[in-house]
Amino acid sequence: MTMSDQIDNSTPDSNEPDPPFSLRTTVLMLLALVLGVSIGVLTYLAHQPVAAAIVAGMVAAGAAFAAAHRLVGKG
Repeated sequence: MTMSDQIDNSTPDSNEPDPPFSLRTTVLMLLALVLGVSIGVLTYLAHQPVAAAIVAGMVAAGAAFAAAHRLVGKG
């Protein structure tokens, strides 16, 4: 069997579904998640109520996603 006889599985004709998110979106969401959880935990450790820590984490995650969306190029 020669190299040209082998099947190339990386062709776009394969039946693999497209990923639900692009790599850029995945990285932005992961960054927002990490920063949101970090801010939420730090807020809780500063002896604030759990509800305040959750709100702070959600606000931080939203702000991080918006800022990273503007800063990271669309390639």
